[in-house]
Amino acid sequence: MELEEPAAYELMFKRRPSQLEKLPEEKEYDIPKREKPEKPQEKPEDKPEKSVVEESVEPEKDHYTRAEREATLEEAEMFELSIPKAKWEFVRPLEKVKAKETEEAVLECELNIPDVKVTWLVEDVPIEQSPKYIMKDEGKVHKLIVTKCRPSDEGKVTCSYANLTTSATLEVEELPKEFTVKLQDVMTVEDSEATFTCEVNDEDVKVDWLLDDKTLPESDKYHVKSEGVVQSLTITDLTPEDSCVVTATIGDQSTSAKLTVQDVHADFVIPLEDVTSLENSTVEFTCELTVPVDSVQWFLNNVELQPDQSTEIIAEGTKHKLILKDITVADEGQVKVKVGDKTSTAALYVQEVAPKFTRMLSDVTIPEGEVAEFITEVNKEGATVKWFVDEKEINEDKRYEIITDRTVHKLRIKDAVLPDAGKITARVEDQTSSAQLQVEEVPVEFTATLAEQYVDEHKSCVFTCELNKEDVDVTWYKNAQTIEPSDKYNVSHTDKTHTLTINDIDKDDIAEYTVVIGDKKSSAKLHLEEAPIQFIVPLQESTCQEGESVTFVCELSEDDVPATWLKDGKELLPSDDVKMEVRGKVHKLTLKNVTLDDRAEYTIKVKDKESTAPLFVEEEPLRFVVPLREKYEVAEGDSVRMICEINKPNIPAMWLKDGEQITIAEGYNISVDGCRHILSIPIVDLDHDADYTIMIGDLESTTQLFVEEVPVEFTHRLKDSTFQEGEMFELSVELSKPDVPVRWMKNKKPLSPSDRIKILCERYRHVLQIMEAIPEDEGEYTLVLPDNSETSANVTIKEKPAEVKRPLNDVNARENDNITLECEFTKPNSSVKWLKDGKEITPDDRVRFNVDGYIHQLLIDDVTLDDKAKYSCVCGDVSTEATLSVEELPLDLIKPLENTTITEKQPVTLECELSKPNQKVVWKKDSKELRLRDDMTFIVDKGHHKLVINNAELDDEGEYSVEVDGISTTAKLTVKETPLQFIRPLQDTQVMERSKVILECEVSKPDQSAVWYLDDEVISGSDRIELGVYNTIHQLIIDTAKLNDEGRYTIQVQDQKCSATLLVDGKPIVLCVDEDLNLTSP
Repeated sequence: MELEEPAAYELMFKRRPSQLEKLPEEKEYDIPKREKPEKPQEKPEDKPEKSVVEESVEPEKDHYTRAEREATLEEAEMFELSIPKAKWEFVRPLEKVKAKETEEAVLECELNIPDVKVTWLVEDVPIEQSPKYIMKDEGKVHKLIVTKCRPSDEGKVTCSYANLTTSATLEVEELPKEFTVKLQDVMTVEDSEATFTCEVNDEDVKVDWLLDDKTLPESDKYHVKSEGVVQSLTITDLTPEDSCVVTATIGDQSTSAKLTVQDVHADFVIPLEDVTSLENSTVEFTCELTVPVDSVQWFLNNVELQPDQSTEIIAEGTKHKLILKDITVADEGQVKVKVGDKTSTAALYVQEVAPKFTRMLSDVTIPEGEVAEFITEVNKEGATVKWFVDEKEINEDKRYEIITDRTVHKLRIKDAVLPDAGKITARVEDQTSSAQLQVEEVPVEFTATLAEQYVDEHKSCVFTCELNKEDVDVTWYKNAQTIEPSDKYNVSHTDKTHTLTINDIDKDDIAEYTVVIGDKKSSAKLHLEEAPIQFIVPLQESTCQEGESVTFVCELSEDDVPATWLKDGKELLPSDDVKMEVRGKVHKLTLKNVTLDDRAEYTIKVKDKESTAPLFVEEEPLRFVVPLREKYEVAEGDSVRMICEINKPNIPAMWLKDGEQITIAEGYNISVDGCRHILSIPIVDLDHDADYTIMIGDLESTTQLFVEEVPVEFTHRLKDSTFQEGEMFELSVELSKPDVPVRWMKNKKPLSPSDRIKILCERYRHVLQIMEAIPEDEGEYTLVLPDNSETSANVTIKEKPAEVKRPLNDVNARENDNITLECEFTKPNSSVKWLKDGKEITPDDRVRFNVDGYIHQLLIDDVTLDDKAKYSCVCGDVSTEATLSVEELPLDLIKPLENTTITEKQPVTLECELSKPNQKVVWKKDSKELRLRDDMTFIVDKGHHKLVINNAELDDEGEYSVEVDGISTTAKLTVKETPLQFIRPLQDTQVMERSKVILECEVSKPDQSAVWYLDDEVISGSDRIELGVYNTIHQLIIDTAKLNDEGRYTIQVQDQKCSATLLVDGKPIVLCVDEDLNLTSP
């Protein structure tokens, strides 16, 4: 089935002898309608039905008819409507598919147009995307995958696009239901439980269980379980009465096994004993019972053991043995044997064997580009082997492959290059094995040479060659001239492939092209295939009246090309009335004095191309019988028909909108009904508001179409949605009017299209597509109409959790080393937490975090023993951990204490340096542990230890030592006494007789003894004279000064003296006389 799309039309007149006969009663000319597949649109429920505006009420026709009349030679003519077609079809329809039950079926078809949305139907019922039905569109190819087919899925499957359909049958071959693993007999003891297990070939099949051919009772004693194809029945709290035949059935298939429950009252005569053995050895546990028992239960760390390659269980009468082979450290624990309600236990101790190499590495020599493989073997599984090249650790990547197969360890180096040569070392703990890798250089060769190219003019040409080595520089030549990269020439290479692209090929590019590498070269020629000739401007139909001249004009893609003109298929020759002209690409045919016989199809033929157009010759002037109405008024969305009538039937006409020609391809229906010419618009929109003119020959009639705008309404609004990070999501809105300009907003800000954001308009439907959703796409999205009405929805992005791409690796370090723990996640700049033994780490000057995109690092400077721990990097719900091991260094004295001499009252620092930081040391003075006073401080700065005395005293002199872990250092501190000085000397003083006198001075040392002098005579204290010392201040206080106290006072402290003068002024004598007193002279 195919869908036809009319693209244009042209009316052509043809003269035939048959036209002289009487025409049939009625001739119909079908006017095909354009059928363009579109997404079905929802019709608003409340929208009124569209009305039709027209001059006369009559149904719209898909064809027009011509009434019967007598034909004459002049009037015999016929209209043909030639419509080029674009075929839309299924180039590969669906085909019948057969599938087996439980398998998947794939139905596939292909259209000749890409990127369209198809509809899938099963038994004519539309289906949606689901786990059962998976729909895929890949360009033109459309697939339906039916998963896990069942017989109920059989039937007709249809793929539909517009009115195109293709169908096929799906057949499902039913599989017989059967047991793939059957039940096994079980023998056990009372009070235990027994599990019967079988497997079927279909996980959806229902299995029925029987006990002695009776339906399984409903009881907590019986537990039925189904996990995929595995079916099981567990019977608990067993008693001897539970012995029976257990049967599982599906349809007519069944499997049975016997359950035997033994009544056990045995006890242990010889219990189990502890066993100690080396790793990888075989151990045996033995016990003996009072009575023979067919079977007992053995447990290792409370997990029941079953016989296998490494476990052997032996029963010999009353003796029972458990043999464990190739034991590992993980097997260490408690071994228990149980019979009835009796148990015996013993301990298994496994001594670990140190790993060592049992197969050493061998030297390898390979040619460049091949794979180098180094193989070694250790004596135990689970050992961690690290690989190094020239002492640098190898990390696995696309070229380095590290393989571990039990005890065998391999290193494979792919595509070896010369720098890979060196010493290869495998290391397990303190054991190493080394070998040399030698890479032999391979000369450069062409593995694929240039091929000759045949290219159309103005297209691009690509020359490609391939070398046996990557990253090799080549030189391109055109006829021995070097080619430089430019807009014309693109030179590129990928790995071993080198490419020269030549753009816009013309005749100048015809040449031999060569690629050169060293002394090797490859050449090929470029051949040009000229572009086929084309009509740039084809012939156009013409109309004229008898006696006039008419000219047909066309334009070709090439100059001065010979052409042939035809009239109704017969060649035209030049004459007085027929002129043919060529000017470059333009060809003209001029007909003079046109007659009715000149009505025909005129064709120009150039090589294999041709263009045709009709010539209409008017016999008499036309006139309008009924012209177009003055105006038409219609509401947007309704339909309208504009009708006029002329005096002649079936005359070709041209309709124009605002002066531009109208075609049916633009959504208009143009029809002719005898003398009536009709222009119909099925669905009127605002763009149809214009002046419409019909032109028929020299006649024309014009009308005005006024379109009343209908407000836009939402028929489908935005809805809140949740999407997954990394996926594409789509928001859509449907409107009541097509092609309305809208604005998309996110969080009230305009959105613009980009490589990730697509804004689409599908007539009534407006779509916002966002590729590869990111968390930042979350927010409120709004669509705004021209009248500012809007619809909004919130979009939530479920963030894709990060995963560990490259985990942490264990690190071995020595004290004071700088180490880095590094891991990689699948998302860049993820928020992580670093933990040390489960506690979050806070960064400081020594411990730092670093993030570089996907890579996270923990850097620790100057590693100490306290840094030894298990470190974890946690991102959300995922984490990775590794162990940091720190090897302790011996403690050494780097810098000892040094003898120091200072002066009293000065600060002093005694310092030593140890090889390890922050050690706890003991300071001693004269062999006794030092006790700090207020002006003393201990300072520890990593390995530096200091004793700071801010104000040294004479008593601080002595021998100081530092002791730590058997290491000591000693130095002597000498404190010199400071000579005494007067800080504030005595001052000369003058007082009145009988007043108080204070003579005062201050010395540089406290509590010093002093001697006072008055004029060189020693002064002693008395009731009137007081001598005092207050720390560094010395005072002489005279309570009541006398005239004879006057003199020079001196104070002597040690060998220092200070003097001052005291002046005492006598008080005047006042004579008081009583007025009543009579004085007589003797």
